[in-house]
Amino acid sequence: GFTGAAADTRTVALDTAMVQSWIDKPSTNQGLVLVPATSDAVTWLRTSEDGNPDYRPTLRLWLE
Repeated sequence: GFTGAAADTRTVALDTAMVQSWIDKPSTNQGLVLVPATSDAVTWLRTSEDGNPDYRPTLRLWLE
C-alpha cells in the first residue's frame, strides 16, 4: 500500500522479475493494482486523459 496526502508523488517499487517477465512475454502483462495503505481514506488516481495536464501521471524508470 501507499500513504500520503494531497497531490503527493507516489513511488512504487516493482519486483524486477515481474517486470522482466513482461518484457520477455508481453502477453503476461496483466497490469498491476495500486492499493491504499488504509481503507478509511479516499484515494484519487489520475489518468492520462485528465483535463489538467499537471495532474496526468508520469512513468519514470530507473535502471540500476
